[in-house]
Amino acid sequence: MLAAQFPLAPAGAQVLSLEEALTLTLERSPRAIALRRRLVVSEAGVLTAGAVPNPSLTVGDADLVGREAKATFLFFEQPFELGGKRDARLTLADAGVALARAEIAESLWQLRSEVRKAHTELSVARADLGALTEVAASGERLVQVAEQRLRLGDIPELDLIRARQELAALRNEVRAGRARVVVAEVALGGLIARPPEEPIEVPPASQFALKVQTDSFLPPDPNDAAVRSDRLRRLIDQALARRPQLRVLDAQLGVASAEKRLAEAERAPDLTLGLGPRFEREEADRLGVAARVALTLPLWYRQEGQIARAEAQGGQLAAERDALARQVIAEVQSSYARILAAREQIDAFEETLLPGAREVEQISRLAYERGKSDLTVSINAQTAGILTRQRYHRAVLDYQVALADLERAVGAPLTI
Repeated sequence: MLAAQFPLAPAGAQVLSLEEALTLTLERSPRAIALRRRLVVSEAGVLTAGAVPNPSLTVGDADLVGREAKATFLFFEQPFELGGKRDARLTLADAGVALARAEIAESLWQLRSEVRKAHTELSVARADLGALTEVAASGERLVQVAEQRLRLGDIPELDLIRARQELAALRNEVRAGRARVVVAEVALGGLIARPPEEPIEVPPASQFALKVQTDSFLPPDPNDAAVRSDRLRRLIDQALARRPQLRVLDAQLGVASAEKRLAEAERAPDLTLGLGPRFEREEADRLGVAARVALTLPLWYRQEGQIARAEAQGGQLAAERDALARQVIAEVQSSYARILAAREQIDAFEETLLPGAREVEQISRLAYERGKSDLTVSINAQTAGILTRQRYHRAVLDYQVALADLERAVGAPLTI
């Protein structure tokens, strides 16, 4: 009855693995699409930076000094940038593209982390709902047994009232669990750009737990301190080499260096050459050639402000990178410790706590049905069973969240 009232998964929905969810996110997520378009914008800046100044055409009349006749001239003028300005602009534009790529990579890793957490959250929410529905079904049987025993005069009416109250509380928990599933579906659907009318089904939470035993970056033996230390050191080295945020700071340092180089290049004067025909009106018209040379003189301002700003920004970014490198090490260590702790919890739940809780539930229910125990024992066993399964699911979620944090810290996929 409860299973029909509160379905655990969409009927006919295709199971969406984590790998498929990540692929869909990169293909269809509006955030991922916007990030890719941002790169196109940055690459267009390279074309602008490499542009050559356009020539100009000047036509004018001039009085000839000491004469009544006039001269008409036509100048074709071409500016020439000196001091490597164009190369410096191209270097700055290329540095901007590198920065955009690094920032996009960082954003995509953040998006990947969110998808992993949302995917696991939905799986855990469904698992919680399944556990609550199963216990609520047991609560229905408990009420039926209480009604039967009351008719036989075997129990007081208070027991039946308590059994019905417990069932009502369980049904309320099932409703809350269903609401959590809906929220988790909406969150994951938004990340993968799944239309609201399309159902989402994910693998059960237990399949996530099985991955704990196959993750190569974990020591096979949780108590092997030497192997654990060696693999943690490798993860830290990988994080320092690949962490997207560190790459962003490296790219920002490249931009600051390119900005300084451009400011230094701007100190050089620019040359403008003009050449064209000159027509003089005298007693006899004469046609000649006119030339013009212009040179900018950077006397009063020599880009001191831009150079000082670029140098100061470079020093600031270098300090930020050093601080971030220390933070990365701490994040890797913290995430790794959380993963190991969650794995130990999952192992304990799967090996002893879950089977023990189920056995206690079954024994206490059968004992009550046979009149060998009171209702309190059975209700307490049900409550303990629910808490045990929910804590197990929390441990699975903790493992996946810690894994997502570790992947983001390292900047590389560790496992699917």
